This record gives sequence, C-alpha cells and structure tokens, in this order.
Amino acid sequence: MKSKFRTRDFKEKKQRGEKIAMLTAYDANMARLLDRAGVDAILVGDSVGMVVLGFETTVPVTLEAMIHHTAAVSRGTERALIVADMPFMTYETTTAEAVRNAGRLMQEGGAEAVKVEGGSAVLEAVKRLVDVGIPVMGHLGLLPQSVHRVGGFLRQATTPHDADILLADALALEEAGVFAIVLEAIPSDVARTVTAAVSIATIGIGAGPECDGQVLVTNDMIGLFDGPVPPFVKQYAHVAETVTASAQDQGAREVDLSDVRRETGFEPIAPGTVGGLDRYRAVLPRDDSGETLVAYADGLEFLNLGETRSWNGDAPFGPVGVQAEEVPLTGGGVAYYEPASQDHGRRIAIHAAGTDLYLESNLPRSRLLAAAAALPVQGLPMPAAWTFRRVGAATAERVSLETARASVSFPIELPSDLPAGFGLASVELVDAGYGAGVTLYLRDEDADAGIGTIRLHLEAASELPPATSADQSSVDIGVLPGRFTPDRSQLEWIDGGLYRSLDAPGLALDELLAIAISIGADEPDG
Repeated sequence: MKSKFRTRDFKEKKQRGEKIAMLTAYDANMARLLDRAGVDAILVGDSVGMVVLGFETTVPVTLEAMIHHTAAVSRGTERALIVADMPFMTYETTTAEAVRNAGRLMQEGGAEAVKVEGGSAVLEAVKRLVDVGIPVMGHLGLLPQSVHRVGGFLRQATTPHDADILLADALALEEAGVFAIVLEAIPSDVARTVTAAVSIATIGIGAGPECDGQVLVTNDMIGLFDGPVPPFVKQYAHVAETVTASAQDQGAREVDLSDVRRETGFEPIAPGTVGGLDRYRAVLPRDDSGETLVAYADGLEFLNLGETRSWNGDAPFGPVGVQAEEVPLTGGGVAYYEPASQDHGRRIAIHAAGTDLYLESNLPRSRLLAAAAALPVQGLPMPAAWTFRRVGAATAERVSLETARASVSFPIELPSDLPAGFGLASVELVDAGYGAGVTLYLRDEDADAGIGTIRLHLEAASELPPATSADQSSVDIGVLPGRFTPDRSQLEWIDGGLYRSLDAPGLALDELLAIAISIGADEPDG
C-alpha cells in the first residue's frame, strides 16, 4: 500500500504537476472502496444532508451528524486523508466555538483536517484553528451553506468584480494558513487565475480542468442518487437504476439466446459485441409482450439493447421521448438520441422496417452512435403518429424548424450565444386553444446530466402571464423589462408582441441573460 497521504502532500503534488483526486464518502464501506482505489483524500461532506439524509440543502446538517459519519469513514480508511466539513453555524460565531467544534470532529470523528466555507468572513476562525494545530481546507465560489442568501445553487464569480473578490479571498485564506482551497462552480478562467496565484493546491468542482485536483460527490459520479446531478459531473455508472431494477426485478428473467428465438418467434439482433462491449446476458419479460433485452458490458461501461417486433405504440419503443434529437447514422438512416440525465444513460431509439430498437449506455455519444450505425437495420424517420403529445390541456407536435416557421406569424429566432456543444435538438408546435406557440429544445450533444436542455418557448402575447412563484424578480434583458424565477432558472419577457420564456436548470442569471440577448443576433444555421 502507498504511504499515508498528508496535508503537505497537496502542495507537493501541485509542485510536481500531479493531479489530486478527492471523493466523498459517508460510511465505512464506501470509504474502504475509495481508499482501495487510491484516492488521495476523502471528503466527509455536509452534502450527506442531501445525498443520504433527505434534506433539500446542507443547512440542516448538525455537528453530531458530521461526527457520526466522519467516524464511520475513519473506520474504513487507512491511506487517504480524511477531511470533514464543518457544518453551518459551527465556526461562524466565535473562534472559541470553531476550535471546540473542529476539535470534536478530529477527536470523536477521526477527521485529519476540516473544511470551512467562505473568505474574509471566516479568516479569524481559520487563523485560530491553524494556530492550535488543526489543518484547514478552504472553500470558495458556490457555498452550499449560503444557498438561501445567493438564491440557489448558481455559478459564482461570473463578473470581473466578483472574480477579483474571489481571488483576494483565496490569497487571504492562503495567508491565514489553509493547506488547500476547494473552488466550486466558477468559470474555468477564474479557477485558472486563482490556481496560478496561490502556492497551495486548488481542488475544483465544476470549475474546469485547470485546478490542481478535482473533487466530486461519489454518489453523483456513480449515479447513486435520486435527484438532480450537476452538469459538470461525468457519470461512470448508473447504480440507482441497477438497484431499482434489481429490487423490482422488472418482471424479467434471464434466458439463453436460443430461448429468445423459441419464445418470441424471431431472431433477435444480438451480435457478440456492440460498441466494443461483449454480450453477457439476454432477458425476456415474464409476459408474452415479445420484447427482448440483450446486455453488454466491459468493466464499468455498459450497453443495453432492447428490441420488439410489430411495435404499435404511440411513441418510440423504449424510454426515448418524442423530443429526442434526430441524428443521421453513418451507414444510412436516422436514429433518435437523448443525452444522459440523473436517471438514465445516453439513449437511442431506432425505428426500422419490421423492428424497433432502443439502446441505453454510458458510452460517449460518438461511440454509442457508432454502435447504433453498426447494427444490421436501416433507421426510418419517426412515424407521424409519434410526433404528437399532450402537455396539460395543450397539444404539442414535433416538427422541423422550417415547418414551425411556416406555421406561425411571428419570427422564430435562435440564440447565437450558447454554452459550448449546444445546438438545436428538436422543435414543437404547441396549441393551447388560443393560438400556436413554438418550443425550441437546445441540447448539449454529449451532455452527461444536469443542464442537458435549454428550452425556449415563443407565443404571441402583449403581457407576461401571471406570476407562479413568490421568488421572482424584475430584470433587464438588454433594453427590455423581464422577469427571473431562480428556482426554475427561467427568464420571461415580451418583445414586440412576442412572449419569450427561456429556462435552463443549472445556469446562472448572467448566463441566461447572455443567451436571451443573443436571440436573433448572428443566428446560427438551424
């Protein structure tokens, strides 16, 4: 086993240009697995409140809860450095209180360092903790314990002024004695500047690749969390799905391929390898629905291939929705692609003559599309019957951008300032009984989760609809007045008799404003 990782090793790895790996754990078993994998540090985060205890924020987490979970992690860890979060209001009141609480985390919990959130407001506490021999890790950018003050889990330091303040706080924390600083949800160029300015290590989470290390919530990384996952998280597995499927059994049974042929009456599409992954089992439902599922895997990579014949449903076979992106396949034909979410992997539906398929996988988009193109079928366009869906009292019809423009009297303009990788995925005509509206879905073509979709809805109107949330504020969208709803990351405004609604969960207000202002300016090809 490698030697014990210490606080001094953070700075030494930075000086050698070696990346630092840090993950969260809240129990002995997960800590043991991460320690065996060789991570440098394990963070017992107050994120335990949201991931394990069912709270909506980290604010309700108590010191007693943190001691309990830190002690469990310490019992499962030998090499990695154990860092424990100091929870809300355990270090902000007095320095004596901060020392007392940090001491309990170390003596009773087995922590080897503590982490505190904030800059200038916590400097005195940091200095005192360091003076009495307690190693401290700082935390700047998005501060989850301050979520109510900032109005949500939003990106920080997005203006030059705020970036300057964050840099000053980082330098002050280094002067106060912290051995490393977590930088959360800030622009990558700001993180790069801070990393270059301080001699101590920076640990990024949603702050780009140029920090000295990275930290992630392990449950997010492996898909073991029934809730939203930040857009920067790369998911290597979808354990929650596996747990649910195993518990429910989904009425399925594992069979040999010969049983599939005999019981369904058709030869399933089940090559020995798909996407570079080996076939390892076939599954049939306990009823006679005629559906098959063939599973492929290699290490943590997986691909499930479902198939049915004579499909007569009113939507694509499998879980792919009618808003999926239509993509051409290299061998000819088309397929319908959905990016991953917190609930599932990347998905593809293929409608072909006499058969319908769906694929779900954690492979990158390019490999999944290549795997779909290699299957011995020719994907056909979505049948007209699948393009309709109900949205409350309204109906929505999937159409091309050209058809949408020909169907309404108002201009349909696309934003030119979109996050990297985003483009138009699909368009719907929406009829609520009082006139047609249009909804544009813009997606990151290889999104793992989180933001996933930017939705722009347009309809003729002379005023904003009634407010639906108490937490709304007035904003200026260029020279136009508008309304911002932070819990939905939604902007609404009227422009020349046209109502526009732009929402993208996970984006900060300034990012939404940039997209909104760019609508119709140097419009990209649709």
